Amino acid sequence: MSISYAIMAHPTRSRLAQAVAEQLAPQKCTVVLDPEPWGVPATLRTAVRAWAAMDPQVTHHVVLQDDIVLTADFTAHIETLTRTHPDRAVSLFTDWGSRNGTVVRLAALEGRRVATAIPQYTPCQAMVMPRRLVEGFVDRASAWEDPLEPDDNVLRKFFVEQREELLLSVPNLVEHLPVRSAIGNDGQGRRAAVCHVERLPTPWFATDDTIGRYDTVAFLREARLWAYSRRSPDGVLHAPGTAAMEWHKAYVETCPQLFGFDLPAMLDGYHADLGHLATDAVHAAMALVPPQALWSLWAAGYWLARTAGPHPVRPVTDGLATAGELVRREAVRTLIPGGLFPARSHAELATDAEVLRPVLDLALARGAADHRPHPQEA
Repeated sequence: MSISYAIMAHPTRSRLAQAVAEQLAPQKCTVVLDPEPWGVPATLRTAVRAWAAMDPQVTHHVVLQDDIVLTADFTAHIETLTRTHPDRAVSLFTDWGSRNGTVVRLAALEGRRVATAIPQYTPCQAMVMPRRLVEGFVDRASAWEDPLEPDDNVLRKFFVEQREELLLSVPNLVEHLPVRSAIGNDGQGRRAAVCHVERLPTPWFATDDTIGRYDTVAFLREARLWAYSRRSPDGVLHAPGTAAMEWHKAYVETCPQLFGFDLPAMLDGYHADLGHLATDAVHAAMALVPPQALWSLWAAGYWLARTAGPHPVRPVTDGLATAGELVRREAVRTLIPGGLFPARSHAELATDAEVLRPVLDLALARGAADHRPHPQEA
């Protein structure tokens, strides 16, 4: 395998791109600047040029955005990923409040190294693709009907057209810096990684080639727990993964049968867990977020642990086991700030976590005790 690298940036953020290039050193990279920097803010025109910057002699190409920090030994991990999954596109970052962020979170709790993305925009702050996909995307996107459409949505449509399965790295290999958005995304608050650790053992992505595949996901976003499923309650079965544009989406409470949930029993468990806390602790948690949000946080933790169970899917050596525990802890830590915004700001949630975490920990313990993997669709 051989790999080339490009960084896409706006000229006003060239210093950020330089910082990413410095992290890649001694690996050479190409910095690709927005060809119309004073035009309407858009990402597609720069992304196409960044993907087209692939070295003609290599098998794979990586495109990085300018506002990220790389995990230590980043290029070594990319080499391992491309050897283990040579014909697949892999996203190396997922937002902590996204559907695919939940996929990474669940896969991390199961001890997996990669997972299959579910339908949503393609997280492309950092991606690697094999040559055939790079060339196909550049050809398709160069003539895209709407040049102002975000590159993450164009990539999504490209994968649907090609019926390609996008993979997600577990954990994320980059963190998103808390800098202002160049294209107006600041209303989303902090857009951090769902699971990022600064250092991983270099064999991390070589030790397990099993892929986490999930056909029903309960994701916490905007302080509500959502069901996202290949199969709708009326029996419609959508295409798997990123071969589909959309799946069935609803509040979990409206379709508990998709998860095998007994809502009255869950509510009993929720109130029993709150009963284990001091009254003052319960009042403090309920003073921070609405009752629906606190319940949704508990239910999200319960679903994660009930699905993943108490142990990783495969035994690992001591060094990897230590890293695996760090990955699992980080995946759980980001659930509160990633899922409860905008009931509270991300800055407030960073402080609030100490008050809300006992509720989540009780949910995780109850879910692990009730471990029952959700059956995958045929």
